[in-house]
Amino acid sequence: KMFKTGLSVEAIASRRNLVTSTIYGHLATAIEAGESIDLAQFFSTSEMELISAAFAKCGFGNLNGVHQMLGAKHDFGALRVYRAAQGRPRATGSV
Repeated sequence: KMFKTGLSVEAIASRRNLVTSTIYGHLATAIEAGESIDLAQFFSTSEMELISAAFAKCGFGNLNGVHQMLGAKHDFGALRVYRAAQGRPRATGSV
């Protein structure tokens, strides 16, 4: 709910005394449960194209590979949100 009001992941984490990975996890879970979130709130169009290509090459279960391929530029949590928004299930044992 806080995210939908326009607060950033960092602001929500600060207000709730949580780490950003927890907030990203909640967002990914909400997306998987049917909530819609605009990925443009996290990534530019060019970033989404690069992330899409990295997932296509590494596979949707390989967050670590995608993270490395993108030069560790994006938080793992943000990549989880991207993956959830693309409707891909989490792979067992994925990061």
